[in-house]
Amino acid sequence: MTPGDVIGMVYDFEGGAAPRGIGGATPLLRDLGRTAVLLLALAALGLLAVVGSYRVSSAGSVHPRG
Repeated sequence: MTPGDVIGMVYDFEGGAAPRGIGGATPLLRDLGRTAVLLLALAALGLLAVVGSYRVSSAGSVHPRG
């Protein structure tokens, strides 16, 4: 901004709008919670992929591993 620029201002009569720049800890905690859930889901999918791709031969198998 430069000197002489017009600044738009709005007055909130009922006080319903929070001031900008004052977010508090709530959005941060919400974002961390979402990130944690996504990381857990990704870890579970990775575990399922590894377990599903690992072949276990049965003890009484006719075909020996070789």
